[in-house]
This record gives sequence, structure tokens and C-alpha cells, in this order.
Amino acid sequence: MGFFNDTELVPPDPILGLTVAFLEDERPNKVNLGVGAYRTDGLEPFVLDCVRKAEARLLEQGLDMEYAPVEGPRDYIEGSHRLIFGELSEELAERTFVTQSPGGTGGLRLVGELVAREMAPRIGLSTPSWVNHELIFTRSRHELHHYPYGGGDTIDSGAMLDAISKLPERTALIIQPCCHNPVGLDPDRDTWLELCEITKRLDLFPIFDFAYQGFGESVEDDAWPIRHFAREGVELAVTQSYSKNMGLYGHRVGALHVLAATPDDARRIGTQLKRTIRSFYSTPPCHGARLVGTVLSDSELTANWRAELEQMRQRIVAMRDGLAGALSEAGATLEVPSGQRGMFWLSGLSREQVDRLRDDHAIYCPSSGRLNLAGLAPGSLRQVAEAVATVG
Repeated sequence: MGFFNDTELVPPDPILGLTVAFLEDERPNKVNLGVGAYRTDGLEPFVLDCVRKAEARLLEQGLDMEYAPVEGPRDYIEGSHRLIFGELSEELAERTFVTQSPGGTGGLRLVGELVAREMAPRIGLSTPSWVNHELIFTRSRHELHHYPYGGGDTIDSGAMLDAISKLPERTALIIQPCCHNPVGLDPDRDTWLELCEITKRLDLFPIFDFAYQGFGESVEDDAWPIRHFAREGVELAVTQSYSKNMGLYGHRVGALHVLAATPDDARRIGTQLKRTIRSFYSTPPCHGARLVGTVLSDSELTANWRAELEQMRQRIVAMRDGLAGALSEAGATLEVPSGQRGMFWLSGLSREQVDRLRDDHAIYCPSSGRLNLAGLAPGSLRQVAEAVATVG
């Protein structure tokens, strides 16, 4: 008998499996609205000009390929911290431990290990939430507590805040500060203010999953909730990703920031996280972090990046508005809420309707009905809208 005869067979990941099915589909009019990756109007992957320039500079420097520091390159760490905390960065630096992570996902897993070891293995998670959140925190041995978030064209702020106010004290709370995945709706500032007061009263530990900085309103506005909590003296963590806003998907470039009560606490946290990193992957990859560090440490490249990021944001806005108009023209009963932001539209389509979109119309999206609007192009708006009207 083999060692693994009784090992459970895990079904394919529902999101990643979509890409395989899409690639195998031979229909010429197929549309992929599944995996959350940005595309150009020509539906091509977008490599930013600032990244190309940074890459050329690195090549000219003839850098070696030695191991990076456990927490990543210094210019990367400092630039990432400034991007999150803005004018507060210098003030908070001594109380914050920052480390490079394998994308935002790696940062979530690292902070999950830290919380489970040093606090209590409890996580508050929105319903619905990003599909990978539950897997990340159950694999790091957490007890999950769900709070309602809402959908459609509104967030049920009252129900959300009421549920969070009933969480056990010292629970870690996963929050998406902008462009909520999959709902696409974010709390207003009054709700953020009230949520901050609840976290202080119950001694909750907010973990901001910040995957879409710059895709909501702007780099600065999207960071406002995090900076407000920091100003209020709340201990917190931020998981940061450059997959979307610098197009560095395959480089897996992220960071974890943990803001502690004192510099001594931050140092102790750093030692624990470095030990965890050592046991997980030893040291981080260097090239992606070098690219980001080069962009963020050069004012010209930073300005170039912010301009390109705004162009990406505006294209998504145009696709959202365009789909809303095309759905109306097609007589669809479903509507794209005007208040949504970011890459996704949680359409309300049922699993059966999603299957019909794929089978009858070559349009791919997850069974949840979440559509990636960055996968749309001007030429596919009518096709998608008419298909949604047909199945809905």
C-alpha cells in the first residue's frame, strides 16, 4: 500500500481552471472575464513603460544574482512603506516591520501565521470575499468568523458593523480598503470612521488586504482608510501587491507591513516573521522587487507609473460604463451599479446562467458570476451584453 493511497483528491481551482478551459476553446469569439488580470483594449497583457525603463536600467548595472535580504531590498521596503502611509511614513517607520512577500497572497499567509502564533487563531472575513481568503486562513489554522458585506448596488453597512461589533475581542479582521473583490463596492468614510472606533473598542487587529491601490480613486485616496486607522493609534497590518498596479503578476511582488504599538514590539515581530520566512521560502526573489524599487526611488519613473496607472483605471471605468450602456440597449434585467469601483462586477448571475454563458456564448467567468471588466474590450461589449441578456 502506498503512503498516499488515502490522500484526498482536491478538485481544480475554480478560477485558475477557467484559464485552461478558455485556452482550449477553439471558438474565435471567446471572451475571458475570469482571472483578475488587466488587459489592454486589444486584450493583450500590459507591460508598463516605467517597468520596461526600470528593467533596462537594471540590465545596464550588471547586478549579481546573490540572495536578497530576508525582508527584501532597502529601496523596495522604503518605497513600499511610503506608498502605503504617505506623509505618515517617517513617523511610523520605527514602529513598522516591513518585509517583501510573494505577492499579496504570501503576505496574507505570513500574517496569518503571525496572528495564529502570537494572538488568537481567529479571523473575521467578509461574506462574500476573495475566494482565496478562506483557503489561506484555514490552512494557517484559523477559526473563521464571517460578517455580511452586501452586494448589488449597496453595502449593508449597518449589518456589517453590527456583526463586526459582536466579534470576540482580539480577533484579526480582514478588510479590503478599496475595490472590494468580488463586490466592487467600498464603505463610505463615515462607515470607515465607525469601523475604526469598533476596532479600538474591541481591540481588533485589522489586516488590510491592499491589492488594488490606484484602481479605485487614486493612489492617495485609496490608502485613506489605512492612514486614518494609523493616525488613530490602531495596531494593524497591510498586505500589499504590485501584481495589478504595476502589472508584475508573474514576478509575485508584494509586501507585508505590520504596525505595532512600540519600536520594540516591531523588532520582535520582525524576528518572528523572519523565522517564518526562513521556514517557508528562505529568501525572496530579487528581480521584481528591484524593478519596483527602481520605479519608486526615481521621481521621473514614479510620475510615469502614476500616469500609466491612471490610464489603466480610466480604461476600466470606460468598460464599466460601456457595459452598463450595452446592457441597457440589449434589454438586460441586470444592471452594473454606478457606485462600483475596480476590476470586478458581481453580476448576480447564477451558476446555471454562467454555464450557459460559457457553453452557448464562449464567455468565461467564475460560477459566482463575478466578471473581470478589465477583460472587456470596446469590440466585445455588445457581445457580452447581449449574451447576459439572453441567459438572464
